[in-house]
Amino acid sequence: MNQESPPKYPRIPIFVKFMGALLIVVLLVGVLGTLFARRAVESQFQLYVDNNNRRQTDALANVLARYYERNGGWDEVESVLHNPFPRLAPPENSNQPHPPSRDMWTALGARALIVGGDGIVVADSAREMQGEKINEATMRLGSPIIVRGERVGTAIVAAANDLSAAQSSFLRQMNRVLFTAVAIAGGIALLLGGLLTWGMIRPLRKLRTAVNAVAHGDLSQRVETRANDEIGDLADAFNQMSAQLDRSETSRRQMTADIAHELRTPLTVIQGNVEALQDGIFPLTTESLDPIADKTKLLTRLVEDLRQLALAEAGQLVLDREETAVCALVERLITSFQPMIAAAQVITYLVPSPALPKLNVDSQRLQQVFNNLLSNAIRHTPAGGTVTIRCQPDGAFIRISIADTGDGVPADKLPYLFERFYRVDDGRGSERGRGRGDGRGIGLGLAVAKSIVEAHGGEIGAENGADGGAVFWFTLPL
Repeated sequence: MNQESPPKYPRIPIFVKFMGALLIVVLLVGVLGTLFARRAVESQFQLYVDNNNRRQTDALANVLARYYERNGGWDEVESVLHNPFPRLAPPENSNQPHPPSRDMWTALGARALIVGGDGIVVADSAREMQGEKINEATMRLGSPIIVRGERVGTAIVAAANDLSAAQSSFLRQMNRVLFTAVAIAGGIALLLGGLLTWGMIRPLRKLRTAVNAVAHGDLSQRVETRANDEIGDLADAFNQMSAQLDRSETSRRQMTADIAHELRTPLTVIQGNVEALQDGIFPLTTESLDPIADKTKLLTRLVEDLRQLALAEAGQLVLDREETAVCALVERLITSFQPMIAAAQVITYLVPSPALPKLNVDSQRLQQVFNNLLSNAIRHTPAGGTVTIRCQPDGAFIRISIADTGDGVPADKLPYLFERFYRVDDGRGSERGRGRGDGRGIGLGLAVAKSIVEAHGGEIGAENGADGGAVFWFTLPL
C-alpha cells in the first residue's frame, strides 16, 4: 500500500520569509516606539506647562499684591489682567493694537483667575466665572496674595482646556520628528537585515547546489565558506560527508578491483592445476592436489572476511562469549608464533602484566584480532628487530598493544588503516602481505579486527612509536 506524501505548503524563499518577519518586527517596534515616545513627550511637555503656569502664578500674585496695597482693594483689577507683565505687551510705538487680556492668556495657553479673600472670583481672564465661588481643589492650584502679612486673595494660573497654537505646533513638530526618526531607523534596519540575510543565504544556496550535485553522483562537490557559525559548521559537516562518500565510492571501486584481482590469482592456479590433471600432465596424487587445496582455503578465508564485515556493518556479528583470562590468552598465542618469529629472526618481548580479572569475551574472535596484529608486526620488522607486546590495565579497560621496530606508517595513512581494502603500499604485491592491514594483502584484516573489537565494546587504533616503528593496540572493557 503506497503511503501518500504529506501536502507541501507553497514554496516561499527563506529571504522573503525573513524579510517579511523583519518588516513586521520593524513596524511593531516603530508603532509602539512612536506611541510611547509621543506619550512621553506630551507628558513632559504638560509638566513643563504646569511648571510655567506655577511660575506665572507666583509672578501674578506679586503683581496683584502691589496692586491691592496701592489701591486698597480689587476695584478695576481687571485692567491689571490686560498687561500684568509689561515685557509681554507690544511696544508703545507699535502700530499693533493692545491685545486684550483674554488673547494674551490664550496665547500663553493658560487662564488667569483672581480670587478674593472670601473665595469669590474677582476677575477671570476668560470672563466666565466672575462672582462664582471657587472650590478648595482649585484654590490649591493658586498662589496666595499676601499684603502686610495678611492673605487678601489668591492668584490662579491654570492650563486652558485646549493647547495654544504655539503649543500645538510644537507637539506636531515633535510628532513629525519622531515619525521621521522611526521611519529612517526602520529603513536602516531593513537594509542591514536584508544584507545580513543575503550573506547567510548565499552559503545555503551554494550548499543546496552542492547537495543536488551529490544527489546526482558528483561526489567531488565541496562548499567553501568563511562563516564561523552554525552555517559554517553545516558546510564543514557537508564537506566531511562528501569526502567520506567520495572515499567510500573510491573504496567500493577499489574493492571490486581488489576482489577481482585476489580471486583471479587462486582461480587461475586452481584452473591450471585442474586442466593439467585432466590432460595427464600432472599425476593425480596428493602433492598435485595441494596447490588446489591451498588456493581453495585462501578463497574461503576471503569470503569469510567479507561475510564478517557484512555482519558487523549490519550489527549482526554473533559473539560466543565466555570467561577468559585475556593476558594468558595473549601469552599462549605468542607461543604459537615461535616458528614464524624464528624464521623472521625477530626478538619478541612480553611485558609482565598485573593480575587482571577474566573478561566475558569471544576468545576465538580475539585470537583472530591478535594473530592479525602480531603477524603484521613480525612481517614489518627487519631481522634483528624487536616486537614488544603489552597487556595491561588502562582505566576501565584492558589494553593490548603490539609495538615493532619497523619503518612505521606514514602519518597521513594512519586514519585510513582500518578501512576496508585499504593498503598503505598499493604497489607491493600480496604475496608478502606488505599492505599493513592483512597478512594476505587484500586489506581486510584490520577492518575485520576493528569490527570484532567494536562488537566487544572496545576500541582499536594505530600510531607511530616515539623511537620509530608502529604501535597497534586495542582495548576491551573490564
